[in-house]
Amino acid sequence: MQKIQLNYKRNFVIILIILISGLVSCATGQNVSSLSSLGNNNVLLVGRVILDPPLQPTEYKKRISIYGSTGYIYLHYSNELKKLKNLDIDLSVMSNSMKTENANTFYLKFKNKPLYVYYGFIPMDFDIDLNSFIYAYLPAGWVVNTQSDDKAIYIGTIRYTRDEFFRITKVEIIDEYDAVSKEFYAKYGNSIPLKKSLLKSM
Repeated sequence: MQKIQLNYKRNFVIILIILISGLVSCATGQNVSSLSSLGNNNVLLVGRVILDPPLQPTEYKKRISIYGSTGYIYLHYSNELKKLKNLDIDLSVMSNSMKTENANTFYLKFKNKPLYVYYGFIPMDFDIDLNSFIYAYLPAGWVVNTQSDDKAIYIGTIRYTRDEFFRITKVEIIDEYDAVSKEFYAKYGNSIPLKKSLLKSM
């Protein structure tokens, strides 16, 4: 009987991880392959997030690597400036988070409204007893100010420097516009300009 109960628990956890991993994939702001997907009220945000040094596979728990959640950095945002009550990550938070890959340029579509970036997080492990992911958190606190005629905005490179204990020792907003704009125009052509508007503190 004990063995059967344990198997039930194990199967439940596997199903739960798969479901939550599906929610993770629903994070807002998928990379845009064509500018034709931009509506009249959309803006394309362009930038990068770098974790230095990058996480190694051995730093993730095996359960996380199996279900494909490694290598992603999420930035939680809102279109309204509001007070955070906690850092709990639920469906609402996940559905209002940018999903980025470490050190890769992102091209993410959003509504053309002010965007407030509150904090970042990285899935690191899954707690079987609590049935929830364990995250590493990253500081933020920036705003992206848009104009009504903006179609593509370069917001900069966010660089997080960490030590061996995953303490963030430095946070920088780096201007790599010249290099990224070349990538942008090679990818999308010259139909719309890429405006530079680096992230600013709230």
